[in-house]
Amino acid sequence: MFSYLLVLSSAALGAHAACYDANVAHPILDYQTPGAGAHIQTVSGTIRDALSATIADKAWDAVSFSVEVTSSKDTLFSHHHTARTRNTSRPDCGDVSGDCMYRIASVTKSFTVLALLRLHARGELHLDDSVDKYIPEFAGAEYDSIDWSEITLRSLASQSSGLPRECTPKITDCGTLENLMNALKGKKPLFAPNQRSSYSNIGYQLLGVVISRVSKMSYEKFMEESIFKPLEMTKTTFRPSSDTDGVIPAVPNFWGIEGGIQNPTGGLYSSTGDLARYMRHILTHHNTITPTLNWLTPASTAEGLNSFYGAPWEIFRTERLLESSRRTVEFITKTGGLPGYVSDLILVPQYDLGITLLIAGGNKKIYDQIKEILTTEMVRAADAMATAQLRERYAGVYSLGDAAQNTSMTVTADARGLIVTGLIAAGQDFLKSKDIAVLGAPADAPWHAQLVPTQMYEDEEKREGERWRLLVYPERPESPTVWDEFCVTDFDKANMPVDYFNEVVFWKGADGGVEKVALTGFQGAELTRTVAGQRRA
Repeated sequence: MFSYLLVLSSAALGAHAACYDANVAHPILDYQTPGAGAHIQTVSGTIRDALSATIADKAWDAVSFSVEVTSSKDTLFSHHHTARTRNTSRPDCGDVSGDCMYRIASVTKSFTVLALLRLHARGELHLDDSVDKYIPEFAGAEYDSIDWSEITLRSLASQSSGLPRECTPKITDCGTLENLMNALKGKKPLFAPNQRSSYSNIGYQLLGVVISRVSKMSYEKFMEESIFKPLEMTKTTFRPSSDTDGVIPAVPNFWGIEGGIQNPTGGLYSSTGDLARYMRHILTHHNTITPTLNWLTPASTAEGLNSFYGAPWEIFRTERLLESSRRTVEFITKTGGLPGYVSDLILVPQYDLGITLLIAGGNKKIYDQIKEILTTEMVRAADAMATAQLRERYAGVYSLGDAAQNTSMTVTADARGLIVTGLIAAGQDFLKSKDIAVLGAPADAPWHAQLVPTQMYEDEEKREGERWRLLVYPERPESPTVWDEFCVTDFDKANMPVDYFNEVVFWKGADGGVEKVALTGFQGAELTRTVAGQRRA
């Protein structure tokens, strides 16, 4: 079976990137199974108890909040708390529910980018067009303190334009296009375009101008027609019809204050119910809105090791969250804040989760506490569900029907993902042979073999035949060097004997469990799964 393997080049045998864990170790979670439902019920109780204990502090008497967690298909958890101290001078929606509206501040920026992407997909603008193509006023000498020709729409969306944060020191003084254009005369950049990232509300005000000019309607009207109506977001608006629609805290707040030219950067009101619909749309379509990009991919680095900017996302990666693994968890977030309000959208695509957190009357401290509870408990529960589904649907012994050929693959599931503990071909164990080096297995250090999903299918239309890759991961050293964490993703190794040598294709039955696996690189051998002594097919 292995006689045709090529002699490895020195490059393949040399120093390798120490990718210790697969960031994405399982397919998209199925939250509709009875087992998943039990996990959700348990974690929901844990979260409610923790939130109730947190909000019981008298310091939070004036705080109302709403949280909702959704998958790409349906809401998994929601919880609402009504402040004990209410705004008696301005009656609001009463007992807080998923239909009550909050100001969502800079979460609005994500809607602005979605509008931009849709115009790009329609060919009405291009993300790499410079902003002065759509705002030709910048050709005037009074604006030449900034090199507008080097600032693209993508630069503005990903916070890499180099523009200052605010139009004027007092943000309420910049409510019209005239205010904005006057404020930009002679204004100096923080740094040259596309060199570093820094948060800029000005950039999003300019994107709103571009969207309005390209669409030939007001920014607000375009958002209503292209996003809110199609997604049936009936509780999302730039101007609530009544105070009784919203959550108005008994602290100084910006409820009812018009945004004007600043609407694209932070003018929206919305509810957790509407934002859950929005999150489901993003989780389902983030990589198909336009072929030019995956919307959730980082666009530039922020400060520190774990933080990045997207468009407009604030992206955080951590290996400190999971209790039984150091796999990286990536949070795609967009936070917002205005007087009286704190908001956050948190997407966790690897677990098919979208988390909405809206707070009225609170501050960063209570926001941090609630966010910590929501994200840690929900993601840890989702990870446990993912491991359970791997064990139920994929783990087992796969073998040829002809026992004389002595060909099999043994797969287990644990916190790392789907682990291959044996791969026997014609009586030879590939994992114990020298030929395993073709997949980058180090000769002088421990390692494990793991199957990693590609989220691709043999039959893409029917979504059948899951294509996975067999990869080798070294174990973490006890005394790492500086460069041990350097990792270059490499799913398709150099000098493999045949194309797709490390590909395996899982074929599932009607109940979602795998019945057969095809080993593409091993002459397409098709093995049948045995679980607890029972052959699946």
